[in-house]
Amino acid sequence: DYDFMRQNVSIPPKKGVVIIDSRPAARQYDPGHIPGAINIPDSQFDKLVDKLPADKATLLLFYCGGLECMLSHNSAFKAEKLGYTNIKVYADGNPAWSKAGLPMAVSTAYVKKLFDDKEKFMLIDARPRRVFGQGAIPGAVNIPDSEFDKHREHLRFLVLQHAAILCCQ
Repeated sequence: DYDFMRQNVSIPPKKGVVIIDSRPAARQYDPGHIPGAINIPDSQFDKLVDKLPADKATLLLFYCGGLECMLSHNSAFKAEKLGYTNIKVYADGNPAWSKAGLPMAVSTAYVKKLFDDKEKFMLIDARPRRVFGQGAIPGAVNIPDSEFDKHREHLRFLVLQHAAILCCQ
């Protein structure tokens, strides 16, 4: 359920937990997924099993596009057939996570496509200034996460005027 999922979502990913988005990459995973999730589309599952952890007791949390979507259930069943023993499906999936207003992540491929297509967006790098100064994505604006409260109104304006993407590591 939602509470269990929320307890297991973490950046960096929680040790002993792998969150797997079973949706197609370009159309669904890339533009918005649960933070820390890896993408193993159900249609590509057999080709991408090497992304699964070696330890078959690792908690695998599968999700997809909500209650009507069976991709996560299909993938979980395939993982079970491979011998994984600690599998759960977050059936409410990405729609419920997003609707709850929880953070979403985008893929590197998605950001690259925005650059390539010359889309109107702003990339905010939330790392400390000293880290940002050592190298960043060209065009990114540095607003350290410790300063978000100071820049609340400015950030609200940016989100209203642009598709704002926040990055940090």
